[in-house]
Amino acid sequence: DDYVCETFVEEMVNAIETKNVDVVRCKANRYLKDGTSRIENLRGYEDKILKKSDFKEYIPHLITTEDNIACYSWALIIKKDVINIRFNPTSYCLQDVVFIVELLLKSASSIYFLDRPLYEYCYNAKGTTFNGKVFFLYIEGLINTAKRIKTILKEQNLLTPELEQSFNYSILEACFGKIQTIKNNSIFNIYKSIKQIFKNKELQKIAENSNKSNLSPKK
Repeated sequence: DDYVCETFVEEMVNAIETKNVDVVRCKANRYLKDGTSRIENLRGYEDKILKKSDFKEYIPHLITTEDNIACYSWALIIKKDVINIRFNPTSYCLQDVVFIVELLLKSASSIYFLDRPLYEYCYNAKGTTFNGKVFFLYIEGLINTAKRIKTILKEQNLLTPELEQSFNYSILEACFGKIQTIKNNSIFNIYKSIKQIFKNKELQKIAENSNKSNLSPKK
C-alpha cells in the first residue's frame, strides 16, 4: 500500500554515488488516519553523513520513542555488497527495526540522510500493525524482536543500562498502543487482554527494568 515518488530511484542512486556511502535514507511523507500527511523529522540528520563511529549516537533514535526516527526499509537504498543480512521470517512484527539495526552495526560503514520526502508511507487499518485480530501474535513478536535487538546491541557493547531502560519503556508503549487497536471490545475484554499479556515473564522483566514509573497508554 506504500509507494515511492517517480524520482526515487534517480535521486537515491545519485546520492549514494556522489556521497560515496553504503546507505542512503530519504525522508518519508506519512499519511495519517484522517487523510492528512506529514513529512517526518530526521532529528537534525538531514543532509548529513554518519560514519561507523557515529552510529552509537544514532541507534537510540531507531529503538526508542524519544526523538524517534522510524525504521522504514523502503526509504533506504543500500549497496549490494553491503547486504549480507536478511529479514527474519519468524518475526511477526518490526522486522524493519531488526534489519536496519543489524545492517548498520554489522555491515554498513556509512549512511547519508537525503533531505527529500521520496517515500510515501500510507495508513492501512487492515495491516498487521493495526489489526486487533492478531493482537497476541503481535505482542509475542514484539517481545521476541526486543530480545533480538538487545542481543545485537550487547554483541556491539552498546546496550548501556540507560539505553536498555529507555528501550524497555518503548516496548511497553508499543504494547499499550496495540491494546488500543482492539476494536468493538468491552472494557472487560480489554482488561482481560492486558492481564493476559502481562502473564508473559519476558514482558514482566521488561516492565520491571523500565525507566518510567507512570506506565499508561498514550491518549
